[in-house]
Amino acid sequence: MLCVGGDGGFAKRVAEFLRREYDDTTVETVAGAEEAWERLDAGGTDCIVSAFELPATDALAFLERVREAHPELPFLLFAEEHDEGAATEALAAGATDYVRTDRGADGEALLGNRVRNAVERRRARRRAERSDRRLDRIERRYGAIFNDPNILVGLLDADGTVLDINDTALGYVEADREAVVDAPFHEGPWFSESAETAANVRSWVERAAAGEYVEFAIDHDLPSVGVYRTEGVFRPVTDGDGEVVSIIVSARDTTEQREHERELERTNALLSTLFETLPVGVLAEDGDRNVLALNERFADLFGLDGDPETYVGADCPSLAGEAAAQFDDPAAFTAGVERLADRREPVTDEELSLADGRTFQRSYRPIELADGRGHLWVYRETTAESRREARLAALNETTRDLMAATDRDEVATIGVEAAAEVLGLEANAIHLYDDEVGGLVAAARTDGVREIVSEPPVFRPGNSIAWAVYEAGEPRVVDDVQGNPKRQNPETPIRSELFVPIDEYGILVAGSTAANDFDDGDLVLAEILARTLAAAFEQVDRGAQLRAREAELERQNERLAEFAGVISHDLRNPLGVAKGRVELAVEETDNDHLAAAERALDRMDALLDDVLTLARNGERVSDLEAVELAALCETAWNNVETGTATLAVETDRTVRADASRLQQVFENLFRNSVDHAGEEVAVTVGDLPDGFYVADDGPGIPAEKREEVFDAGYSTRTEGTGFGLSIVRGIVEAHGWRVEASESEAGGARFEVTGVETV
Repeated sequence: MLCVGGDGGFAKRVAEFLRREYDDTTVETVAGAEEAWERLDAGGTDCIVSAFELPATDALAFLERVREAHPELPFLLFAEEHDEGAATEALAAGATDYVRTDRGADGEALLGNRVRNAVERRRARRRAERSDRRLDRIERRYGAIFNDPNILVGLLDADGTVLDINDTALGYVEADREAVVDAPFHEGPWFSESAETAANVRSWVERAAAGEYVEFAIDHDLPSVGVYRTEGVFRPVTDGDGEVVSIIVSARDTTEQREHERELERTNALLSTLFETLPVGVLAEDGDRNVLALNERFADLFGLDGDPETYVGADCPSLAGEAAAQFDDPAAFTAGVERLADRREPVTDEELSLADGRTFQRSYRPIELADGRGHLWVYRETTAESRREARLAALNETTRDLMAATDRDEVATIGVEAAAEVLGLEANAIHLYDDEVGGLVAAARTDGVREIVSEPPVFRPGNSIAWAVYEAGEPRVVDDVQGNPKRQNPETPIRSELFVPIDEYGILVAGSTAANDFDDGDLVLAEILARTLAAAFEQVDRGAQLRAREAELERQNERLAEFAGVISHDLRNPLGVAKGRVELAVEETDNDHLAAAERALDRMDALLDDVLTLARNGERVSDLEAVELAALCETAWNNVETGTATLAVETDRTVRADASRLQQVFENLFRNSVDHAGEEVAVTVGDLPDGFYVADDGPGIPAEKREEVFDAGYSTRTEGTGFGLSIVRGIVEAHGWRVEASESEAGGARFEVTGVETV
């Protein structure tokens, strides 16, 4: 208690009374409010007793300050008779009580009792609040546990009657809480499908009621949720005397967990089976370099005797030392094993050579085990794979030779040699289809075939396995031809044969006097060779066709040159004479027929020029130079009768071309625009991503005529020769470019030249 102010007499007597009557009461006396406030900040004050009159302030102001910081702290006043009105005001402001000082010993006792009562009430209120908070926390914890969405929880009376059940448990059955509360738990809907389960639940409840902690597991089969499994416990709850007053039952749905465990069991069984049946050798070591496990394939690769299980726990370095003798370099093998195990650095497909010609690949991985570090080794035999890779490399070399061959016989010869030397098909032949014979005729064969068959047969439709394979286009291995009625020669010493078609060209045949002498690997490699042979035969045929075409073109060019010579000399000379005579006749007489004759002779002269130009168009251009399109277009425009037509050149591109022949292209295109669109036509030259275009605003070219306009002799004008656009195409193609006709933006004609090389 803290007494504040006053003359000290009354406060002192009250303090003495409290110390005397209540041993646990400590009383301090201070003169004023500021000192009292310092004591309050120090803590430990349960009650304040204050006089009305205080130094520099009064009790009402001090009370207001105390209530702001300590709303519940008891605050009592002792007052003189004349202070009673102010005391009433203090009560209204939050004072706990007041006592008059003029009542003598009774007043002291009264104030002491009221102080004691106020303090006790405050302490009781605090205890109640703490108790409420503790109960609230307990209730929240209970609620959190009881309403756990992952746990099925029920509260049972000691006799097994359901007192409460949570929503999680109710979610498994088609029933509400009212239907299961106040009923025996073992009769609940969770156990309605099995009388045996219900009986077990009743037994478990009775054991829990007797004080036993009962664990259980139940397999359910309910229409609402199907098959599931719960695992849980019945917990007895006792009172202070140890009597069971209730039972808490809780359970979890462990269906997924059990399925996971079963899946792990199945996985482990599968992994164990896989480990034993792997096509590679596997060895697992523990941290002490002892065998944890090895499979049958590992034992086979290293020639280990006995069951692999007998090697569990064996010393791995000792095993490696025994196995080292099988390798080309035993010391290097054991050193490699030790190096990898010490460094624990992963290695993949390390090549190892054995003394007997076999090859292995070794892979190593450090592993983490439950009781420490370990090692995992994988060995794979690659002998056949290495040989196959060597064969493929050799086939690649053969491909270059085949592609350099110039005729079919050379291709066939290279093919049989490759089949013998690379594929190991010592007795093989290539038969090619001969249209005149109507069958497959031997084009090349090895000496091995000659030793078995003196004269190679011709395979014709219906008389052999070879023809059937060729016709079907599917490869085939015959393990023993002796039992096949379609064999070519019933007396043949050949037992097994391999047949691989070479597209439409023919067939590769390999034979052996031993049965079952060809495997899938032989067939695969033979198919690769056959595809390469087919490509080589196709190239040879294409080359022959190309050479024939070139010869024909050469002959045509020669004839064309002769024709051009005839036109240039034998026709142009008499044409010049005729034109001169007509000109003289026009000077001597006025005759309309002479004007018509002059026009006809001019047309013949133009035709001769165009024909000669066409004759040159078949020649590939070779004198290429950098040509500025803008300058060339201006020159070409000035060489054409354009009247009032206009030209817009919208390009600054430079191309590689024969300048004189490209100028002729532009002249013919400009002349075409003026001839067909009139002297008011506007012509534009512009860029394309890989070329240029010439467009006008004339009537255009109908879509169905845009290819036909390039034909020699095509013209829509009686006075035209019809060769202008044909000459354009010839020159363009001689450069290796392309030209197409289309529609311009103005609806006129547009000619696009593409594939042009720019500088």
